[in-house]
Amino acid sequence: MSNGVKLYLVSTTSRNQLDASKGSDQVPPLQFGNGGGKSGGMEARVAKLESDVAHLVKQVDRIDARTESMPKDLAVLAEKVGALPTKDYLDEKFGKLLTRIGLVVALISGIVGIAFRFIPS
Repeated sequence: MSNGVKLYLVSTTSRNQLDASKGSDQVPPLQFGNGGGKSGGMEARVAKLESDVAHLVKQVDRIDARTESMPKDLAVLAEKVGALPTKDYLDEKFGKLLTRIGLVVALISGIVGIAFRFIPS
């Protein structure tokens, strides 16, 4: 006894294969339990889904293997970032450096100015 509902269980690959073989966009509906014994290719579809899932499990395992060391790597990175100088430290050091450069420029300017006084024109 069918209630008018059609069930389509086809993966993208299976649908493309069916479309290519039949030359249409229609996938045959599955038969509901009225004793016809037709599964509409369900075994092949389930086998395809099982192989796709097995492939996905392998991919997830590869991703897990690649990301396994990430927490340790992030801890090392956090430790290195923690050892970087702070903005206040850099401001202090650059401030002292600029002060020293200013003093050297002033000293050289003074020496040059005095030297010009003693050079006869």
